[in-house]
Amino acid sequence: VFKYQDLSLATDSFSEKNKLGQGGFGTVYKATLNSGSQVAVKKLSLQSNQGKREVVNEIIIIMGIQHRNLVRLKGYCVEADERLLVYDFLNKGSLDRALFSSGSNAFVDWQSRFQIAIGIARGLAYLHEESHVQVIHGDIKASNIKLQPKISDFGISNLDKSFMSTKVAGTL
Repeated sequence: VFKYQDLSLATDSFSEKNKLGQGGFGTVYKATLNSGSQVAVKKLSLQSNQGKREVVNEIIIIMGIQHRNLVRLKGYCVEADERLLVYDFLNKGSLDRALFSSGSNAFVDWQSRFQIAIGIARGLAYLHEESHVQVIHGDIKASNIKLQPKISDFGISNLDKSFMSTKVAGTL
């Protein structure tokens, strides 16, 4: 569990210079923690009607979903009206920037593209078939594919609720 004050400090008050991207569920910022390690902090938009307990329950479940081809959720912050997710920071960037940006650093050779495709297929197979909670990503696109290769932006809204037991939902 992270404190809002620490994440605000780590992102320089969620400054524009640390903004990595923005999507339907919120804005992602690069953060440098006191330890010196870098993370990505997603500040969720406040459009959700979920209460604090429901959000925390779902986050705990998502934190248990770990695979080498999924961006790892390291922690969260739920304070007052703020909902933040803290992920591993991946410095290689996303597939969309590599494919559609100009410049020599943007080139992705065919062997790398093949390895990315295999990694993403493995990550999706895990989410759909092997995870203790099945997750439908629902938004696979080049900006949600990292060059490591890892899938990002899966989670809270796409958990298949029929697979959750009351035992899991009741742990807090």
